[in-house]
Amino acid sequence: MRCLTSLVLVVLVAVLAIAGYNYWQNGRMRGDLEAIRARVVHPGGRPAPDRQDLLTALAQAKDHATRARELIAAGQARRARLELDRSLQKLDRASSLSKDIAADAGSGLGAAWSAVRTEVEKAWNEICTQIAERRPEGHEGARGE
Repeated sequence: MRCLTSLVLVVLVAVLAIAGYNYWQNGRMRGDLEAIRARVVHPGGRPAPDRQDLLTALAQAKDHATRARELIAAGQARRARLELDRSLQKLDRASSLSKDIAADAGSGLGAAWSAVRTEVEKAWNEICTQIAERRPEGHEGARGE
């Protein structure tokens, strides 16, 4: 009985040690991932845009438009025009960010599609080869092969 208790205790300590090690490794990988994300840049030297940048630009555009509406209601057309110009600048920025994000997603999808197509073609060729090898002599395929 004492041996069984010791064995259970050793296994429990080992499981806790492995769980702690995994937790520590996850933390390190998160830090490494953040460092990699910080280094990723687009052509032209700009940092890679993310969804949060886009949402921030849209929120800022909305804020400027709201201020412009308030200024118009207060009869301050000149200041309202400036706020509307700022709102349009933020919308242009959001448009640019969304195009960059879509281009990144599109290039990733294109690469994935190419990889899948290559794998399917390989599998198809292997299947055709196996069928040809297993076909009895004198038996022709549907295309007269």
